[in-house]
Amino acid sequence: MYNANEALFMILRSEACDGELDEAVLKSIAENSEQLDKLYALAKYHDMAHIVGAALEKAGLLEEMTETKAKLYKQHYAAIYRYRGIEHELSAVTALFTECGVAHIPLKGSVIRKYYKEPWMRTSCDIDVLIHKEDIDRAAVLLTERLGFTYHTTSSHDVALFSPGGVHLELHYDLIEDSLFAGLGNVLENVWERATQIDETCGYEMPDDLFYFYHISHMAKHFMDGGCGIKPLLDIWVLRNRMEYDEEARYELLEKGGMLKFAEAAELLSEIWFGKAEHIEETLLIENFVLTGGTYGMPQNRANVQKVYQGSRFRYIMSRIFVPYDIIKYYYPILRKHKWLTPFYEVKRWLKVFSRKNKAIKELHTDESAAQSSKIMLDYLGIPESVRESKNND
Repeated sequence: MYNANEALFMILRSEACDGELDEAVLKSIAENSEQLDKLYALAKYHDMAHIVGAALEKAGLLEEMTETKAKLYKQHYAAIYRYRGIEHELSAVTALFTECGVAHIPLKGSVIRKYYKEPWMRTSCDIDVLIHKEDIDRAAVLLTERLGFTYHTTSSHDVALFSPGGVHLELHYDLIEDSLFAGLGNVLENVWERATQIDETCGYEMPDDLFYFYHISHMAKHFMDGGCGIKPLLDIWVLRNRMEYDEEARYELLEKGGMLKFAEAAELLSEIWFGKAEHIEETLLIENFVLTGGTYGMPQNRANVQKVYQGSRFRYIMSRIFVPYDIIKYYYPILRKHKWLTPFYEVKRWLKVFSRKNKAIKELHTDESAAQSSKIMLDYLGIPESVRESKNND
């Protein structure tokens, strides 16, 4: 029986990793419109359709174009175009920061993609750069006045802008996002002390162990919010197989920050998908959670996870309705200066959440068996309390 999951992982192993491609199987899928539609839908859901399109084109299976094949072809070249646009904007930003003496550290995809077989394979929807908090206003002004960027939003840890070409840029000034990683701050707060300067520029880079820790902790954040998608697990395979690193240093830092068990579980699932490891009961649960959640997570997944820690459906619902000040202040930064406005912004938040009626109803409905599976999975992952008590993004 056709399995879209297995087909997608076969393609990802062959195109992005060291696996072999069964061209006969790929040809069979390409000639069966129903199977190809399922493969495309799954790949698109996880932002992997561009790699599937590249595999089909390489195998010569896009010559007789169908609607789905045309979509895959478009995804392939759109990823290349998007990569070039992001790299162009990143180069302009870092050159400007160096010219004006703004220390900066590129984050996430802009660092990881250079270890992929082809950099365009590692897609991203934005550029992430860390700068000192005291430089945030000057940096934003430089970007708007010199490069034509426009403001978008401001949060507790970053300022978001758009380039004239539509590229989203997040200027981070704190890696401990929205107090989610309060218990991990002893690892992430000293990033500048450990960063090393790149040549004669104002650019800096994290040491490998700290970068890997940040990747794992950021993945855990999204995981707890309903799912993280396939991409960060493919990143893990790349970071473990395409570069030299000190595993002992990585694990020492992960243990210090309480993320070692999560990292080991993620590494195992990554090796199952992209290497040769075999599933165990717990990794099957994690796989289902990740695949159903897609790239941005699913409200039902989040509800099942949060119910584990709230203890009952009623307590979970109450936690969604009444958000503590220490969390809601990150939704509405004005509350950090005017705490007395909190009740008014609680009401504003209710109107926002419950205006999305269908999403709210789905999220508040939890399944007992799914919640129990979530408990088994989360116990196996060993997620620390600082992450378990994470806020829910509205």
